[in-house]
Amino acid sequence: QERTRIALELHDELQQTLAAFRMDLAQLADRRGAAAPALVSWVAELDRLAARAVVSTRRIVNDLRPPILEDLGIVAAVQALAAEVSQRHGITCRVHAGDEVDEALLANPPLVTCLYRLTQEALNNVTKHAGASQVDIEFSLEAGGHVRLAVVDDGRGIQLKDRVKPGSNGLVGMHERVRAQGGTLSVDEAGGGGTQVVAHLPLA
Repeated sequence: QERTRIALELHDELQQTLAAFRMDLAQLADRRGAAAPALVSWVAELDRLAARAVVSTRRIVNDLRPPILEDLGIVAAVQALAAEVSQRHGITCRVHAGDEVDEALLANPPLVTCLYRLTQEALNNVTKHAGASQVDIEFSLEAGGHVRLAVVDDGRGIQLKDRVKPGSNGLVGMHERVRAQGGTLSVDEAGGGGTQVVAHLPLA
């Protein structure tokens, strides 16, 4: 809830302020440009900096709480994520999930964010380290009020050295996210090669 609140504050306050600032810069350049040519260059540089700040703010807002989660739900958000990975890296990404997953998660936004970040980090690891050509992402509901997420690739498979190497913050972060939601996470070699990331998380 706090991440969502901060994201809204950044969007509604900071981005609007930066937009107004850029409009004022444009008016300043129009009014004084002819009389002070050097001012035009200076104002243009200020505008470039402001534009970069807008882009950075948008990225931070998206990292805090991806808008697509609010608008379309976890399944559509992950499908968009998979499509981006496919387009950028040439890896076939398939998402398996039914409408019942979104319905079951409606009352638990923090869990939705957790599942999205787990998928995002798992795909990030695939593109960086796995050398995979295909990834399957599956959401399913389990007995006892749990949701299961599985991300399975056909790459080289995770090794022991991958788990303990310095800087492996991605795996640590995934475990921490799952633990915070009261769930369990396993990262193992998949049958036939590749790596499988499997999370079980309570819906309540």
